[in-house]
Amino acid sequence: MTIKRYGVVAIVPHPDDWKRYPGTDSTPEERIAAALLCRFLIIRRSSTVLAPDTLCFAGGGIEPGESPEDAIRREYREELELNIRVVREIWQMVTPWDVHLRWFLAEFLPGSEIHPAPAEVAEVMWMSIEELRHRDDLLVSNLPFFEKIISGEILL
Repeated sequence: MTIKRYGVVAIVPHPDDWKRYPGTDSTPEERIAAALLCRFLIIRRSSTVLAPDTLCFAGGGIEPGESPEDAIRREYREELELNIRVVREIWQMVTPWDVHLRWFLAEFLPGSEIHPAPAEVAEVMWMSIEELRHRDDLLVSNLPFFEKIISGEILL
């Protein structure tokens, strides 16, 4: 397998849900259950971009000389005019189309508001993993991430 591109994805929990999220001293079962019900910032990609009209977490490519953390902050500013704080990297994967994706947990910076860029984002919504994982319009590269959350291999 030859990596064709490098990309980043950030999951941003709804601030109200994140306040109630169990801490790292909680059991894995409590954290898995909370992750499935927590609402996350989801976009519907515009009809003019790659994988049009699909639901996914915001993200994109890493530009030459850019760190993955800088790339995800830039992508959130470009797609949603949203300033985020990267909390930590939570996973890496290679998609079936040879894109190496690095997944991050992130949160809103105080005073941030969402303003989607219509050329890239058709719609913004808050959805739980439980709601998303059975959707026909979900970008398929999200499914392995959901499986890792459900199995407890990734704990938020």
